[in-house]
Amino acid sequence: MNPIAANRITWVIAVILATYLAFMYRTYQLQIVLADEHIARGDWRSESTITVNSPRGSILDREGHVLAESLSAVTLAFDPHRFFQYEAEHRAEVIDALLQYDGFTLEQFEQWAGSDINEIPQYHVLERRLPPDEVEEVVSTLRSVGVRSVIAVPGFRRVYPYLSIAGHTIGATQLVGAQGLSGIELAFNQHLSGSSVEYTVQRDFARRAYVIGDVPEISAAAGGDVILSLDIALQRFVEETLEQTVEHYEAESGIVIVSRPNTGEILAMASAPSFDPNRASTYPLSAYLNPAISNAYEPGSTAKIFTFASSMNEGLVDFDSPVDCEHGRVFVGGHWVEDTHHDDIIPAWQVIQTSSNVGTLRIGMRMDQIRHREYLVEFGFGIRPGSGLPGETTGLMRNLPWYEIEHANISFGHGFSISPLQLNMATAAIANRGMLMKPLLILGIRDSEGNLIETFEPQERRQVVSEYVAQRVTRAMETVVENHGTGTRAGIPGYRVAGKTGTAEVYNTTLRRYENAFLSSFTGFVPSGNPEFAITVMIYKPARWIGYYGGLVAAPLFRHVAREALSLYGIFPTESLSVEEEDPESELDPDLSPQNELVEDDVTAHEGGGALSSHSENESIIDELVVPDFSNMRLFEIYQRASELGFTVTIEGTGTLVRQNPEANTALTPGLSINLVFSEEESP
Repeated sequence: MNPIAANRITWVIAVILATYLAFMYRTYQLQIVLADEHIARGDWRSESTITVNSPRGSILDREGHVLAESLSAVTLAFDPHRFFQYEAEHRAEVIDALLQYDGFTLEQFEQWAGSDINEIPQYHVLERRLPPDEVEEVVSTLRSVGVRSVIAVPGFRRVYPYLSIAGHTIGATQLVGAQGLSGIELAFNQHLSGSSVEYTVQRDFARRAYVIGDVPEISAAAGGDVILSLDIALQRFVEETLEQTVEHYEAESGIVIVSRPNTGEILAMASAPSFDPNRASTYPLSAYLNPAISNAYEPGSTAKIFTFASSMNEGLVDFDSPVDCEHGRVFVGGHWVEDTHHDDIIPAWQVIQTSSNVGTLRIGMRMDQIRHREYLVEFGFGIRPGSGLPGETTGLMRNLPWYEIEHANISFGHGFSISPLQLNMATAAIANRGMLMKPLLILGIRDSEGNLIETFEPQERRQVVSEYVAQRVTRAMETVVENHGTGTRAGIPGYRVAGKTGTAEVYNTTLRRYENAFLSSFTGFVPSGNPEFAITVMIYKPARWIGYYGGLVAAPLFRHVAREALSLYGIFPTESLSVEEEDPESELDPDLSPQNELVEDDVTAHEGGGALSSHSENESIIDELVVPDFSNMRLFEIYQRASELGFTVTIEGTGTLVRQNPEANTALTPGLSINLVFSEEESP
């Protein structure tokens, strides 16, 4: 054989042999050495694991009623790309099965049908948070005819059985219920969320997951429960009654808080307008805040009890100390401060009963500014209450030094702002013998198996005033609700009630001026001899033409809430006298002449050292059942009397009253409209 040919054959055989050996080596690597890896790669293409959030724990009230819980839910989705590529012959079955869902429309379906296959989406949500049984039936029916383009994605939905009841306090979560957004849901998100769970799903050629078979049990990874101090029965009543009051007085909003003075437990915390966490996505972001803890208002006359308590605790005034109200008018810091009633020298307790601005500033300004501010802070103003809820405001407490007019204003409740919860806790401190408690909203935490793992006990913050002072202030607050006080409508027959009215002009922080609108409030406790409930009521911007005084608007709501709380907790009357009767064994003998037009004063200093504006409050119960004679009344007195007696009034013209219809002394019926005609000319 030719040597050249022999060499060529040898090389060819060598190349073939080398190629064969390389092929065999590679085959050995793939099938033996790397077998597990490639099997795993194949599994990756057909199946893999996905992570699913476990159900959130429940939120419960003090009696174990479920306020929030997570239920199994499924997201139903559709893959139109797969359907029109592989399953288009089942058009009628798919339309019939999916037309009931909000995310499916015939118009969209026909648009997909007429589009290029590469332009059709691969995932389209039909509806979220559906019951598993319903989805299983739909998916099973379609798969029985060969349709696999309808996808079921398991999950959970957050449900709030009581709808908007306590909604602001409970808070809300994201749509899929994985993250708390507000309230308790946010504050205890980590505990409520639990842990996530991984499980295997099948995947198609495009790596889309399909659930085949049952979802594995994940209850062991569920979040824990949070037990609140709220009483849902009382909370429901409070919210319903608050809503009625806000609606009746055409107010912008309202807040009621009920707590237990000796423990700080919050039994009810209601806001109107309400907030339904089931529909959280339909509300603006501002609605997620809890107004009871995040809003701050000038307290007005309700703050007078803290001025009185502070000055008494300093030994600067006693219960019966004479206070010169200077006939209801005093010049302070370049401004006149006036009362609408004209007292001269009266005992200190009567300053609270009649809500005298002049008398209160006389009491408050006996204190050094530093000590006065310190007492306000010790009562909880200017610092966060510590309820555990997100979004608590500190309010606004002016820094020292104060101008003289600022000190005067702060004495009777203006020039600083507080939240409703701060006011409630400070009121409860008076009821609790001078001891300020930390608000107690969370009673306990349980794990996913229901075992109690942490409890929260009442926590004392500080002794603000002595027990003696608290008792004396309580007695002064009782006179507010008695016959000659500004809060008689808060009285409950058979119970001693202590409270304080307030009607504060609303300050607009944006415009930096006071509006022609008011905050009507009442704060107090019952039974005052052995306080069980501290109740704070605030009605924001009630309609002036209907009524806006604290004793008219807020005090009756206090009474309704207090009555319900006393009834629910089985606290029976201990007093034989009714609210209309005098107490023959009273420690005080006011010796007051009958007053049918006792008014409460709230005076506000405008920014920039402008003039003071004052407004009056007539809050006594009027016994007249006839139309008054308006001929000698000023305009504000006319509106005041209309508010008291529950009628409406229309004004025509200016000058002197020439005609009123109905005439004076005719029968006065509820809701009556009275027309008054004025003229610049003398009446004939």
